[in-house]
Amino acid sequence: MEIPKRSAWVRLFLAAVALLAVATAPVSSALAGKGGGRSSQSLSIVPVTNQYGPLQYPVEQESPNFFQCGGSLGPVYCPFDPSTWVSNPTNCAWDIDDVTTAASGPGAQYLDAGVSTRGSLCVVSDGHYNFSGDPHAIFAGVGSPKPSLVVTVANDQGQSWTVQPVHSSYDHMYHYNWCHLDRYPYPVSWYPVIPNSNGGIGVVVTYTMTVSNPTSRQVKGVYAGMHTDGTTASFCGT
Repeated sequence: MEIPKRSAWVRLFLAAVALLAVATAPVSSALAGKGGGRSSQSLSIVPVTNQYGPLQYPVEQESPNFFQCGGSLGPVYCPFDPSTWVSNPTNCAWDIDDVTTAASGPGAQYLDAGVSTRGSLCVVSDGHYNFSGDPHAIFAGVGSPKPSLVVTVANDQGQSWTVQPVHSSYDHMYHYNWCHLDRYPYPVSWYPVIPNSNGGIGVVVTYTMTVSNPTSRQVKGVYAGMHTDGTTASFCGT
């Protein structure tokens, strides 16, 4: 079965995961090791720290003084009052400018028989709508030369998904591709205050991808990653 054209972004994301793991190897000792296409180490999905710099301050959709006075171009329309701005004390994507990634690397890796590995990232859901909408688009992907892996994604709110492999002649790999919009049908008044945020409200939601090899043989040439940011919600229609 061929990956449909509308999933071209998925191929780009998975390719970026492989390149990202190599490019960011100096950032984290967990990413240290040999590069290239060899399966030189066991599959591990780890956070890529500050991929595009620190999480953006303030949280725009909950800091009307910052946003309405001109945002990053301000103060244009009114004086700034930073005492009213909400900050992000978490390690999770909260507003439109926040980007977080967890990826394997460097290079393709292997997964031994009967072994599972996990990777996680988190977002803050707050019921507000900003430029791209409150729902964060959560992407998860695994590339494998064989369709025998079992890939699941779950969050700490009780939701879970099993991701099916799709073969592509583009790179002759099986892709386990998943995308989900993190959204909750609650009014803004429902959300609790996040400690140390200067009154910001929201719920931290953690997503975990599990990659398992239920077979009796090692699978080589595997890569995996998770990603979220505030600008790609339109790619994900679920």
